Amino acid sequence: MTTAEKSTAIIAAVNEYAAIYAAVKAPATPATFNDPIVQGMLKGFTEKIAAIIRDA
Repeated sequence: MTTAEKSTAIIAAVNEYAAIYAAVKAPATPATFNDPIVQGMLKGFTEKIAAIIRDA
């Protein structure tokens, strides 16, 4: 994967994470679920970015 392709993939991952994060933080989601969900999302996001960088 070229640097440009990696950049595009990382931007897409950031946008995806932002959209999901906004949905989770929406008023309809009970506050007690926010932290565990966001922590799980952050772990998945970090792993996704690492995979892009490693070309995995």
